[in-house]
Amino acid sequence: MHCSISIWYFLIFTVICFKSIDYNIRGTTVNGWESIYDLFRQNFVQERDLGASIAVYYQGKLVVDLWGGWFDQARTKPYDNDTLQLVFSTSKGLVAVAVALCVQQGLLDYPALVTKYWPEYGQNGKENTTVADILSHRAGLPNAPPYFEEYLNWTGMIHTLEQQHPLWPPGTTHGYHGLTYGWLAGELVRR
Repeated sequence: MHCSISIWYFLIFTVICFKSIDYNIRGTTVNGWESIYDLFRQNFVQERDLGASIAVYYQGKLVVDLWGGWFDQARTKPYDNDTLQLVFSTSKGLVAVAVALCVQQGLLDYPALVTKYWPEYGQNGKENTTVADILSHRAGLPNAPPYFEEYLNWTGMIHTLEQQHPLWPPGTTHGYHGLTYGWLAGELVRR
């Protein structure tokens, strides 16, 4: 009997505590989109996110605009609607679209060698790399410099990529170019 009462107290305490946790969620949802709020909140309840935001446009209208959680691990600074967010790989689709537009306009060609557009790239075993190799993560250059400050210098990053030796012969295998894709494809677009 004593054990079952203790379990009930624990369950009631847990429910009260979890219902009172403030995940600092703010923003709005349009009628019919409220379920997004519930899904967004679950990311915090299940500790998948410390801080996050989401904006959904439907037929040109903002229907979901939510943000919440915390900017820092200590949970001292709220995640606001204007908190800057790293997006890393989400930009790859936009870069690929920019390349596709260049191809559509006849400025780039997928099977063409990168050196046709970027001659300095063709050294240290990268001479036969195609535009398609870069877009499909087959260029052999998945690694970037270890210091973030270097990422902010476009010209420096391009020079680093020009000097690098590929980890495998370009076009022979796939390896996610998570840190270099933007500069590789972006430099083709820039030129």
